[in-house]
Amino acid sequence: MRILFCLILLTLFSGCEKKTILYHPDPKWDVADSIYNNQIGKPVFLQLKKEKKLNVIESGWGLRGRKNIRCMHCGFRYYNEITVEEARKLLLETGNLYLKTINENEKIRSFLENYPYGPENIEINIFINPGNRTPKSDGLGVIAIIDGKLKYYSNPHFTKIYEETYEEALEKLTKVP
Repeated sequence: MRILFCLILLTLFSGCEKKTILYHPDPKWDVADSIYNNQIGKPVFLQLKKEKKLNVIESGWGLRGRKNIRCMHCGFRYYNEITVEEARKLLLETGNLYLKTINENEKIRSFLENYPYGPENIEINIFINPGNRTPKSDGLGVIAIIDGKLKYYSNPHFTKIYEETYEEALEKLTKVP
């Protein structure tokens, strides 16, 4: 049931769907898939699991009606309760690693809509599931980076409680002593 619930939420929160088979039978997208999976996704997700205890549950990229990749996305499950301040730091560290890995990979560049990739080109969803149980009703349920904004959703109805731009979040993080 929880897996179904997470998949429904991913559908609601995610605007980057991978549609290579339906819209682009061109074999070049198989190359893009291979580069993404092996040189971007795998190292990023292994590092995030080890360092941040994030467990990847989905990832991919989307064209969003364009001729090249407009958005790369990933979703995680996180098994600890978290405050907004901790969530901000976690999202920024995750986003920065993802962007750094994408932008440093020369092989993926020819497939990208724009280079360098910025916060508006990634989508990250982190589902808070402390101790593999439903989070407290006043706690965070989902944190995300969508369209260059950090978004924080509460439990149990996933109501947005706070939103800030990537730049505002970076500024707040650097002001913390």
